[in-house]
Amino acid sequence: MSGYITPITLLEITAGLLFLSGRFVPLGITLATPIIVNMVLYHIVFDIAHLPLALGMATCIVALVYQHWGLFSQFLQAKHPSAQAS
Repeated sequence: MSGYITPITLLEITAGLLFLSGRFVPLGITLATPIIVNMVLYHIVFDIAHLPLALGMATCIVALVYQHWGLFSQFLQAKHPSAQAS
């Protein structure tokens, strides 16, 4: 065993608890998104039969990002050079 699954499982459980708490959903999205992207890519390349499940999870994450877009849009805005502290 490579030990790869243990930290991924811990991240999945942590993200799930954050979703269930309702207070830290954006942090849960941030933790879960790379895992779900990895799942989708894995199923595209190696196991196309289970791709619909991975795409369903990706759809749920996209819906959550859309719902919390106001918090994530700040990361995509360029800062004006004069706004940086000297």
